Amino acid sequence: MKNERRPTTYLTVEELHQIAAAKFEGAAALPDGYQKEELLRSAENFRSLAEIRGWLSNELRPPK
Repeated sequence: MKNERRPTTYLTVEELHQIAAAKFEGAAALPDGYQKEELLRSAENFRSLAEIRGWLSNELRPPK
């Protein structure tokens, strides 16, 4: 099997926030359980990445 590299996708801070919001909305529609927890965890990761990217691009200030 040949190792194929996928193209790297760079998302903007706004796009990351939109993905996180969509995941939070999707999780709200699910009953409690493993799938909901995984979706919430993924949403938190996207939100955190958006904050970090914002800090790096000077759009946000780091926490004090």
